[in-house]
Amino acid sequence: MLRAKTTTARFKAPVEKLQAFVADINNLPKWATTFCKELKREGGDHKVTTPGGEIYFRIVSDPVNGIADMWGGPSKDQMMRWPVRIVDDGMGGSVIAFTNIQTPDQPDEVFDGLCAALEEEFTNIRREIDG
Repeated sequence: MLRAKTTTARFKAPVEKLQAFVADINNLPKWATTFCKELKREGGDHKVTTPGGEIYFRIVSDPVNGIADMWGGPSKDQMMRWPVRIVDDGMGGSVIAFTNIQTPDQPDEVFDGLCAALEEEFTNIRREIDG
């Protein structure tokens, strides 16, 4: 059975700072170091080199509603979404919730590895914005 797993983390930085950092595709190589081996532009599109190969990639952001959804796939018409929500923690900080969704061709161990890598990637975000 295909799975989905949401990983969350709390940050000292205010929600606006976390939202702006995560929603900026140019910051992806700074924090998503397991997923993003390289980010490049091709025409008006972005492509990410991942451990599994090159994919088209975009981030759809709506700061008012705390959305920073990430879309990726082998072509622009075959992109899947990784929902990302960013909210105020009510105490001056922020919380991110990132949902990984297993694809039909993704072995369980690869999915599990990507989910585990988020902990390290959240540490990378923390280093960049909580300073």
